[in-house]
Formats: sequence, structure tokens, C-alpha cells
Amino acid sequence: EREFTTTKSFKQIESQTIEAFSGAVASTDSRFSDAFFEAIEKKVRTIPSMLEAGTKFVHDLHELCRIVALRSMQHGDEHEDDRTIATLRLMEYFKESNRMDSYIRYVQVLHESFLKGKCPAKAGMILKLHSDLLSWSETDNLQELAGFPAESSFDRKKRLYLMMIDHLEEGQMWERAIELAEELAAKLAARMDYLGAADLLEHLARIYRKVMQDDRLPPEYFRVGYYGRGFPSNVRAKEFIFHGQPLERLQDFIERVQSKFPYSELLKTTEPPGPDITNSDGQYIQIFSVKPVQDPAVLKKYAKVPAKVRTFNEYVNINKFVYRRPFGKDKAKSKKNEFLDLWTMEYLYETKHTFPVVTDRSEIVKTSESVTTPIQNAVLTLQAKNEELIRFQEEYSDGKSENLGSFTRVLSGTIDAAVGGGMEKYKQAFCIPEYLAENPSDAPYVAQLGTMFDNQLKILTTCIEIHARVCPPQIKNLQMHLEETLAKLIDLDKNPPSQAPAQSQAPAQSHTPVQAPPSPTVSPHSPSSPSSSSSSSSLSSPSGFSAASPSHFGAEARQPSGFLRAQGTRPKREGLTIGSRVASSASLPEQPSPEHPNLE
Repeated sequence: EREFTTTKSFKQIESQTIEAFSGAVASTDSRFSDAFFEAIEKKVRTIPSMLEAGTKFVHDLHELCRIVALRSMQHGDEHEDDRTIATLRLMEYFKESNRMDSYIRYVQVLHESFLKGKCPAKAGMILKLHSDLLSWSETDNLQELAGFPAESSFDRKKRLYLMMIDHLEEGQMWERAIELAEELAAKLAARMDYLGAADLLEHLARIYRKVMQDDRLPPEYFRVGYYGRGFPSNVRAKEFIFHGQPLERLQDFIERVQSKFPYSELLKTTEPPGPDITNSDGQYIQIFSVKPVQDPAVLKKYAKVPAKVRTFNEYVNINKFVYRRPFGKDKAKSKKNEFLDLWTMEYLYETKHTFPVVTDRSEIVKTSESVTTPIQNAVLTLQAKNEELIRFQEEYSDGKSENLGSFTRVLSGTIDAAVGGGMEKYKQAFCIPEYLAENPSDAPYVAQLGTMFDNQLKILTTCIEIHARVCPPQIKNLQMHLEETLAKLIDLDKNPPSQAPAQSQAPAQSHTPVQAPPSPTVSPHSPSSPSSSSSSSSLSSPSGFSAASPSHFGAEARQPSGFLRAQGTRPKREGLTIGSRVASSASLPEQPSPEHPNLE
């Protein structure tokens, strides 16, 4: 009462209460805190002049103490993310109340926690919160704090930058480490600390080489919804995107999430739940894999770098994700040719923060829906397969023979599926006069399919030649099969079934490598995520092709005369630009530049 009468605020008592509660919470239960705040609220109500401000103060203070309790009382690795989020909220309070010493101490608490948990990338990102408070001044002197000695602001910021660079390098976030190292090197050179700058530039050169030479596995992403009144308020009726581990299987992730809520029930459908689920007293979790939708400007930036660098960067610095759910409309069409009735409902999710973040999740703040037509799906599928093959072509073109298994499997699966009916089924579905007569507006997509068919033959020819040079002797029989099958495929392309002589097929060629036509001028760098790893968010097609990740058809495509391969006509085809989403979808808003770091 005295503080409010004098200052019209509760800052001092608020700070003292938080500190006292933080020290006592580990040895008390919720009944103590409830009784404590009930007593304070009763006292406030007896003083009319401070009723409104006092009631808000008690409510806010109770919430802060609940956060402290959440951070202190949840144990086990499965609750690490919740403890991190609670700590970040507490730090936000300290920053808003200008208690920067406490704020910095909790930065160090999280830093040490991340290092203990073997999360060096997160440890590097969290230190950025401390460094952002400091200037590059050599005259501002700082006191000893949180393990740091008394030193100038410049020296402490330099110390933090060197720590961040080491952590981010260890966590394979090399591009962010490069940004910090380049900035620090410029600052050291400006003050003529040339030896320090030289040491840092040598370190920077090693990171440059890692980016171009070393392999990194991209993370998996999962969408999780929590439905039912049985969940705690921090997740109840909310949906999140989670950052998973590289190559993490969906089932493993589901088990990890359900370990926190052992009595929850997993929903078996990916459709939005009804009120019988959302308004129930139980706990229902919905989980499925999603794929990232990268900013086209980022993809353009990485267009000319090695495939492994490009692929990894399609999965970072993103806040948009897509899930596609297939459905059919006409059973008769599906029975005739499954591709004619292969529609998809596309869900685009936008998160509050841009990944990677110092937490494993970010809340979904926007969801939009769109429908992809069967012929659009065909273009997306072929586009993704061609891009995948080009990535392997780039990776093994220098004679590399390590880890050849994935290249062999994808190459064999693609060419066998094409000969087994996959490519022909697409042609029979869409590249015929009847389809264009019924769907004249799809002429650009038909032309694009024709271009992709031709490109895929050229890409397969190049890939099989590369595979012949790098494959071990024990799979030479498979290599021979690939070459013979490709020869059949090329002959089938030149002589469609309607033209081929009824009495015979072209004889199988020998296993001499097929001469490659000129390499196609195609861009493998459209804004779509790699389709080489399977997940529930990928659209499976009966032909053995994997459906494309997020793509979009440019509106600038011209209307060609049509692609009538069934009649042997081969008009000139004009390409159709592919971007991040289909034409039937709303345009994506521009993605904001990622802030560093991002906090949940």
C-alpha cells in the first residue's frame, strides 16, 4: 500500500515476490501459492484507491509465479521444451521490467541447459539474446555478471560472438555462423586487430569448406493439434509445427509426443476434428508430417550451389508448411485411370516464428486451403521426380561412389515404374485429344507434361550413364537391366502403342550404355521441397512416382496448340514456369526475413 501510494506502481514488491517465490517454489505445492495470492487479493479489495490496479497486479503476478512453477517443477527430457518456453516467458517479463541482470542470468541458464542436452545450435541462438543488448563500444564498461568478467562492451560482445560461432558450427548451422564471423572479422579489422581478424578468417575458411563439402541431413517437420478440455491451457485447442530430428519416422515422433500425455488418444484421420472431439473432456492428439514451403527468393539464391547445400537450405529459415490430402470425386474415372481422379486438398500452415527456433515448436497462426486438380498433380509429381533425379545426377557426376544405395533405388524405381505403366498412364489420361476437348483450359499443363516426359528421358539417360561409372561390380546385372529398360522406354516414346506394329516390339538393346541426348535445360530449383524421403504428407501415386512437394504454376504460360502424342503429333512445346503453389491456390504472402533468434 505504501509503495502504491508513493509511486502508483507495484514494481518493487513485484520483483521481491518473484524472487522469493522462485526460491521457494521447489519446496511448495500449488495450494501454498493459491492461498498466498488469495490473501493478497483480499487485502487489495479493502483499499478502493488501488482496487483496479491492484487486482491486475495480483493476476499478472500469479501468472508469472505459475510460469516459475512450471519451469521448476516439470522434470524429464520430454518436458524440456515446456521448461524452455516457461523460461523465455519469465525472461520477457524481466526485460519488460528492465531487470536486465536477471534477464542475462536466465540466458546463461538456458545456454548451459542446451549444452548439457547436446543442442549446440540452440545454445548459439540463445546467446544472441545477450549479444543483442550490447554495443560495439570500447568505452562502455560492464560489470562482472553471470560468469563474465568485468570488461568493455566490445570485448564482451566479441566473446559472445566467438562462442556463438563455435556453437553454431558444431550444430551444423554453418550459414548463420558465417554471418556472425564475417561481421566480427570486419569489426576486428576496423580496430586494426589484424591478428585477431586473420585467425577468425582462417576459421571462416574452414566453415566455408564445410558448407560446400560436408553432408547435412535436413530435419523433419510435423503438425500437431491438441483437442479436448483435458489438456493444459498452454496447448489446449492449439496447433503447432514441430521441428523433428533428421530422418525421424512419424511413428517415433508420435510416441515421443504421447509420452507427455500417456492417456491421450491419437486421431486416425487428418481431417479437422468435429465438436464432439474439440468440446470433449478428454485428450485427443492429431499428428501428421508436413513439408516446408521455402521463399522463392531463397531458392533463387541457392540455385547454382551443389544439390546438398540447396536441399538443406530448403528446410531452414521457413515459417510455411504444406500438407496434401488426396481424395477422389468420380469412381468411374478412377476405375478407367486412377490419375484422372487424383485430386488433393492442400493445407498451408503459417507459424508464429521462423524455424529454426530455440524451442522445438511454433504455434500455427494461419491456415489456408486450396484444391489441386488431377492434371496439376501430374505436373507436380513429374516435376518432383525430375528434380530428385537431377540432385542425384549432380551429386554423383564427379565419380563419387559412396552411399550409392539411394541413387540406385530411386533410379531403378523410376525407370521400372515408367516402363510398367506410370508414364504411359499419364499420357493416356491427359495427353489425348478427348481430354483437351473436354478441358481446353488445361492445354498449358498438357504441354508442360510433354516437356517433362522428354526431359525425364534425357535425365534418366544421363543418370544411368553416371551410375554405370560409379556402381560396384556386384550390381552390374542391375546396371544392365537399367540400360535395357531405358532402351525400351525410349523406343516406346518414339513408337507409342497406337503406332507400334502389332506383331512385334523393338528388340531389347544390349547393355552398352545408351548415348545421352543433349542435357535438358530444366531448372531443378523450383520452390518445392525434396520428395526423396517419404512421409504421410507426400502424395503417393499408383505408378511408383512420389508426388511433388509445394509447387505452383505460373500464370504467364502461353496457350500452346496442344500435345497429342497418341496420334504421333509432336508440336513445339513451351515451358510453364513452376513456383511455390498451384494456380488454384491463393498467392502466398511474402515471407518475412527471419529474425535471429526466434523464440516461442
